[in-house]
Amino acid sequence: MAKEKTDYYPQLYPIARYMIDRRFDRTVTGEENILDEPAVYVPNHIIIEDSPIVAVSFTETTGRPLRFVAKQEFFDGKGIDDKGKWGRMTRWVVEHTHMIPIDRESTSPRDLMTFQNTVAHRLRQGDSVALHPEGTRSDDGKLHKFRSGAARIAIAEKVPIVPVGLVYGKYSNNRKTHVDVMFGQPILAEEY
Repeated sequence: MAKEKTDYYPQLYPIARYMIDRRFDRTVTGEENILDEPAVYVPNHIIIEDSPIVAVSFTETTGRPLRFVAKQEFFDGKGIDDKGKWGRMTRWVVEHTHMIPIDRESTSPRDLMTFQNTVAHRLRQGDSVALHPEGTRSDDGKLHKFRSGAARIAIAEKVPIVPVGLVYGKYSNNRKTHVDVMFGQPILAEEY
């Protein structure tokens, strides 16, 4: 494993919270379901801001970082649109907040093992990890078929899965968009 970059999550959190709260009016429920122990959080994925909204809501409640799984393109400097938009900044942020890269196109067992080992390392360090179980954003706003990665990780590492629901109000250029962030009851993977 390569040497990790300095973790600036604590310093970047207030900036992220400020930026999210300027654009979104958040209501967070189910804070009692956020665990004091490492867990895998699985939010639905509708817009690019889903991950920072969940991370800010988690950290606001716990004071701890939430490490997201992010597509490899963010780490390659391809930016948020895969054409370089904010590429260098995005790469710096994901590296310095210890997010976890995943190559969504790879079918290599070696790549899968590297990914699983990285997630396991984060969980064993005491961090919680989040990933979007659909694998990518939903273009139509509906929940799509889940991939098995979150369940496999939770079973292998014997950690709970915490579902997270994001529901957005109507978008408006003139005012903040409302978002409900709902942390569901933890699921113990070994029970299934």
